[in-house]
Amino acid sequence: MESIIALSIILVALNGIFGKFKEGSLLAILILGLFHGMGFASVMGDLPFRMASLTECLIGFNVGVELGQLAIVLAVFPILFLLRKTSFYFPVVLVGGSLVLIVIAGIWFVERAFAL
Repeated sequence: MESIIALSIILVALNGIFGKFKEGSLLAILILGLFHGMGFASVMGDLPFRMASLTECLIGFNVGVELGQLAIVLAVFPILFLLRKTSFYFPVVLVGGSLVLIVIAGIWFVERAFAL
């Protein structure tokens, strides 16, 4: 499952560079989101907690993940928004950032897919 998540990150980064998934982007987001959700669910299976507290654990875990994502978006989005019209945004921020994600996710994919 984790290797599929890494591949989905690679696909999204490639789409950021080449923009090929404009037509079916909503479906792609839904499918990739399901894989990411299943990946988080598999992490939950490894955590030690009692079944009696399952609901609280699930809610706490999900709220924590969402708050973490929200904090990252709130920190990064204003900067990206201000940089979007600069001459170096596309080559440095968008393409360069996407390439960094592709490399990191590629390493993650190889580690998970081949159990290194």
